Amino acid sequence: MAQRHTTRWVRAVLAAAVAVLSVATGLGGATAPAGAAGSGPLTGAVQVAAGATMSCAVLQDGTARCWGTGPLGTGGAFNQTSTLAVVVEDDQGDPLTGVEQIAVGGSHVCARLADATAVCWGENLAGELGDGTTDPSVVPVAVQQPGGAVLTGITELALGDLHSCARMDTGEARCWGQNQGTLGDGTRKNRTRAVLVRNGSGTGPLGGVAQVVAGAQHTCALLTAGTVRCFGENGQGQLGDGTTTARLRPKLVKPPSGTGPLTNVTQLAADLQSTCARLANGQARCWGPNASGQRGNGTVTPPFQAGPLRPTAVKAPTGTNLTGVRHVGVAALHACVGVTSGQARCWGLNTNGQVGDGTRTSPRRFPQVVRDPANAGALPGVEALVGGDQHTCALLEDTSVACWGANALGQVGNGATARRKVPTPVQLA
Repeated sequence: MAQRHTTRWVRAVLAAAVAVLSVATGLGGATAPAGAAGSGPLTGAVQVAAGATMSCAVLQDGTARCWGTGPLGTGGAFNQTSTLAVVVEDDQGDPLTGVEQIAVGGSHVCARLADATAVCWGENLAGELGDGTTDPSVVPVAVQQPGGAVLTGITELALGDLHSCARMDTGEARCWGQNQGTLGDGTRKNRTRAVLVRNGSGTGPLGGVAQVVAGAQHTCALLTAGTVRCFGENGQGQLGDGTTTARLRPKLVKPPSGTGPLTNVTQLAADLQSTCARLANGQARCWGPNASGQRGNGTVTPPFQAGPLRPTAVKAPTGTNLTGVRHVGVAALHACVGVTSGQARCWGLNTNGQVGDGTRTSPRRFPQVVRDPANAGALPGVEALVGGDQHTCALLEDTSVACWGANALGQVGNGATARRKVPTPVQLA
């Protein structure tokens, strides 16, 4: 597992070198270098997504904006850097329209459109764009069914490092790209078009899917019954089934006790090797590695050593189970929740201020209050939380977006490259 995930970190280092060169010379596809003056704060956002070193937002008018370093969707280069939010373009160079959801992977991006189809762009090493090829694309290409027709009926997208998944209006799921069991079709064969996720026995498609999320090499599906099934790599316990055995088809996630399935789950979030779930009682459970305290239960597990192989409860600093959780967000080595007060709590790796508590104290083993931009109190009105390798973004109830953490690659989107230890409003190019 460690060797596979090195690719993601190497990409971040290379992207940093590109960003430095771009800022210094104005070359290399840098659309908004450090110190660029924005045209105003990003507003009108209805959804936000984050990848390793970039983030994107969908706006009320059906367009999308991206910032940071990666496939920003402005054409001309596969790896672009912008410290401001730039407009995502279609294959004609016009703004991509009809966008209802955007998802960001390791080095690719996909958008679900109003006609229930999806388009993707960026790298395509394992077929993660879903267009039937392994050719990269700087412009959006349509995701296809196995026969080559455009895939329709998509209601949700989820992207991992080198694979992609879609929840369908039939209650089924389809995945494509790299297949370390991550596609759930019972094989390890990479797929360049969307294939059905099979049920646990392999006798038919997995049904009753209410949500799908993706980590680097694992995928999880929330079912309408409130249970969760995960599949793919499992060396760090990322499938939550009490083992480190990789699974080629969906396997039930178990509760901390190990008896029966984890139940009453209402929402999932995943990234890298971690997954967290919100429960109907307002608590949260997380599973996977814990070297940076990303489980939020007050403990740290040595690197590359699997921690408890089943979900554990996220704890408040008092040591009691955290309550009042409205939604969960998972990043590479840290995680966050929105709570009923409209505030946010984050924990885990904090070397770049990605926890948002105004410090770089790391790791944060318990959830910390995310501060406001002035560091004068708690950030209010949090509607959703997403994170990348070392940055975090929040969609706020006033339709603006604020980000914090690492910023050498423009991840915060504020026109600069200095790290931010508290939320900072994203600015338009």
